[in-house]
Amino acid sequence: MRFFIVDADMGYGSMLEQLLRSRGVSCATFANAKMAVEALRHEGKAVHLVLLAKEQQTENEGLSILEAIRKEYHIRNIPVILLSSKWGKADFAKHQKTEHGANG
Repeated sequence: MRFFIVDADMGYGSMLEQLLRSRGVSCATFANAKMAVEALRHEGKAVHLVLLAKEQQTENEGLSILEAIRKEYHIRNIPVILLSSKWGKADFAKHQKTEHGANG
């Protein structure tokens, strides 16, 4: 399995990557959202899951990244789990119902 981790907080992203690697998951961690989307375009279906922090450089940059992923035909069906330190369960449930919603 191959996961992408997209989080401006490289400390958290690196910790998550180490945890996943210790369980046999291949990972790539990105602090730069544009680089992550480009790499996803390149690797496409070789990526099984994207862990995406909603709070990137700006409050909702993660949502913009998710929207960009969902608009591209060859990567739109890759599961994305949206992470947030500020959203609650109701916020996530509402977002999942939108056209560009995350999977979890």
